Order: sequence, then C-alpha cells, then structure tokens
Amino acid sequence: MNKSVSVRNAASAFAALALMLAAAGCRARDGVSQQAREGAPYEGREAAVPAWTLVPQATVDGDFGAVLDLEVGRDGSVFVADFMAQQIRRFTAAGRELPPVGRRGSGPGEFRGLRDLALRGDTLFALDVQQQRASAFHLRGDSARLVYTLPLSRSGQIPNYELLAPARGGLLVQYTTPSTDANLEQPHAIELRRAGPGGVSARPLLSYPDKQFLVVRDPSFGFSVGAMPYGREPVLRMGSDDRLYYGRTDHLGIDVYDLAGRRVGGFTQARPGARVARGEFDGLMSAYAEQGKMGRMQRRSLELGLSQHKVPNTKPAYETFVLDDRGQIWLDPVRAEDRIVETPIGMTYATPAANGVAASRWWVLDAAGRLQATAAVPGNVTLKVVRGDRAYGLETTDAGVQRLVLYQIRR
Repeated sequence: MNKSVSVRNAASAFAALALMLAAAGCRARDGVSQQAREGAPYEGREAAVPAWTLVPQATVDGDFGAVLDLEVGRDGSVFVADFMAQQIRRFTAAGRELPPVGRRGSGPGEFRGLRDLALRGDTLFALDVQQQRASAFHLRGDSARLVYTLPLSRSGQIPNYELLAPARGGLLVQYTTPSTDANLEQPHAIELRRAGPGGVSARPLLSYPDKQFLVVRDPSFGFSVGAMPYGREPVLRMGSDDRLYYGRTDHLGIDVYDLAGRRVGGFTQARPGARVARGEFDGLMSAYAEQGKMGRMQRRSLELGLSQHKVPNTKPAYETFVLDDRGQIWLDPVRAEDRIVETPIGMTYATPAANGVAASRWWVLDAAGRLQATAAVPGNVTLKVVRGDRAYGLETTDAGVQRLVLYQIRR
C-alpha cells in the first residue's frame, strides 16, 4: 500500500515527536488553517463541488517488470523505475520510447536495487537501495549522461522509500533501520536527512513513525514481518513550493513543513475510521489460502495477529495523496464500503463491483483542507502525478500487467 526507522532511543524520539505534533496541533502559521472550516465532513459536501473525470488520452504497454515510481519532466516526458529490469525506462510525451537510462550492474550509473526517482529541472536522480547510493543523470534531448554518484550509507541505517529533490538543491533521503530479531518489538520511525556532496546530515530534518508492519512469531517459521492489513502509514510529498507535506493515514490531516523542519501550516478534519467487519478478514484469509506456500504463511500470520489483537479494527482515513502543480492535494479516502484487495503488486483498498472493483472517488483539496472537487479514478489505476490538466497513472490488469496511462482532466 503505499510509501515511508527504527531508532535505538525510541522512547525519547517518540516522546519528542508527540510533543512536536501536539504543539503543531495547537497553532497555525502563515495563514494556513489548522482545521478545515467546512462544518460537515467531506462526504457530506461531495454533491456541492464539481465532479472531475479522467479521460484516457494514451496508454503505454512498456512490458514493465515491476514499476516502483515514475516522474514527469517539464516537456511531458515520462521516466519509469522498472525494478525487474533495473533500468529507468523513458518515454516522450507522445508515448514513444527512448533509450533507457542505466542498466543492471554495479558500475557507475548501474543498478542492483533501483527503487525511486526524483526530478529537478534537467537532472534525474535514482535511488539504489542495494548499493546505498543515488545516481544523478543530466538530461539533454534523447540522451542521459551520468554526472555524479552520491554515497548514502549511514551506520545502522539504510536509505529507503522516496527521494525528494528540492528546487533549491541537494537531496532529501528517507532512512530506515532494518528489522532484526532483536528490534522487532521496538517502535520504528523514519528519519528524513539532507544529502549532498559533503555527505549525509548528522541530524534529521524530520522524524516520524514508520508504517505499521504485522510482526508475529510462530514455531513453524520463526518470526515474520509483513504488510499490516488496514495498517497505518506515513505519506511524505514535496510540493512545487519546496514545502514538505506530511500525513499519517490514521487520521484525515496534513502538516506542512519548510526545508528547515518548521511547521508552517496544515489542517485536520474530524472523520472517525470505519469499522472492519470480521468477514473482511475472513475474505482476506481465503485469498491467502489460494496463493501456495507463501499465502499459507501470510494466512497464519494474520490468524496470529488477530488472536493477539495486533491488527487494527478500523480502516485508515485515506490510502495516499498526490500534490499537483497548482497547490492542490489529491487525496484517496478509504470509505466504509472499501475492502482490502490483493493485487499482483500488493494490497490496496477498493470497493468490489460486478466487473472487478469500482472507480475510486478522490477528493481535491486546497492547502487549507477545503474540498474543491471530486475526481473519479479507475479502480485498477494508481494515480502518480498530476500536472496542469494532465494526470498520469499506472494501470494493473488482472494478469498483473502494468501500463502507463495518460489522462486529460475534464473539470
């Protein structure tokens, strides 16, 4: 389900985080509202705002192995991080494929663990989590040239999740501490650090709780760390204004920070989480039973998690959000009727329908959290980028084939 460290001094780190968030919840700065001033929950206002639709304009069948990220350039060109191929696939705005960037290997500009991309002007950054480095490529016409490699290693931590490339230079890297038998029960957090030619910053810019994992122990397989059904997780995005938008899916709200780590705005919206019916877990365990040995282990892990009361009994407030270039927040709410759906690329939330899953109805919010519009997104599409009147998504077929889809936004 979506993207986001375990710290040794977890108690003090989380105490500090609690104080920071509590203080942030008591104030608003720079004129950005703390509370969305709407009176009624967003569901009650959907009929009063415009309903936008995404009209397909082009589809790219790129024989992708496993797409982990995509970026869109100023000219509309698209860069796709293909994990199976260990290459960055590149396409023009019209969908014509260009020569790939990088290849599998351990040399300069090569990848063994390609995970994420970040784009700043004509410089494309690529994160390799296996080699713990970022590669910077200069883009010119149809070519891409490696200009430098940035080591990202830190003692006890690994760079993971998304890269962020502020317009003012440098990189922001999210670090985690790998799970081990010794630290499984400790709270985990993510640390956002600056990285550049001088190395990785000693002090984190931000620190926040990691996603929830389902951690269980069983004599038949030892310990297991897997995806948590209905688990909460953080979402961090960078806006075109170089501000950081942070949310955690346990509540409907987003905090905005500047590049010094100061909270400069945000909003919250009261919205109780919908209860998870026992039948939803039963359906998930039935799906696991059909997935062979790995599925049986997942089923056993879920059974243990439920018996030990480790699994949430309410649904997250939302699954993810995307920032467009107009200062708007596109947010995918998890509704009461949504269920966990196991797809070839992992778990997601969707409403079952006769022909698969229904389209999801996203909320488009302004920076103060006021509902501006709704947007219908096909249920098998993960929305990744919104630029102007165009949206870019990844479509996953029932066979697990991923396709890049370009949409025109009909407002």
